[in-house]
Amino acid sequence: MKKQILILAAGVLMLYACNSDKKTGDAGSGKSANGLTVNDNEDGKTGNFTFDGKDYKGKITTQYFGDKTTGQFSVLCQQEFENYDFVLFQIVFHNEAEASGNSTFKPDAAIITIPAGIVNVTVSGSTKMVGDKQYHTTSDSGGSISVAGKIITIKDIKLVNSDNKEKMLSCEISF
Repeated sequence: MKKQILILAAGVLMLYACNSDKKTGDAGSGKSANGLTVNDNEDGKTGNFTFDGKDYKGKITTQYFGDKTTGQFSVLCQQEFENYDFVLFQIVFHNEAEASGNSTFKPDAAIITIPAGIVNVTVSGSTKMVGDKQYHTTSDSGGSISVAGKIITIKDIKLVNSDNKEKMLSCEISF
């Protein structure tokens, strides 16, 4: 039950974060509301990821949850299709300094608070593209996750949904 609530909370957070019409205010170069700051993709960066054997390419954005120095930091890559279909990759770090360093990370299902050295990776999207349930890392996701020079490299990690259906993810995303 606790796991389902955490997965639901992550999904709601991602939907809230993706709904840019609801964000107001100005916090430096990003939009801010309720402690969430989203930096729009002003430099046109795109990223690539492979999920379940299919390749996706999308716009890169970043988010800060709370304070920009100590709050959690997230990198997103979303490919949009016709008829509002989309696939969204998101990785959440303990903070931006940790994400920007040259480090390796362990995947986990941590959602509310991301400890140092741990990341949470999710893939979600429209039902047509991903199915009706979000996929996320667990402590058993395997593979490798590293960052060097603001390039995230993920090799062969296993993501699961709430039905324990597994799909593989790999990517190289610059932020």
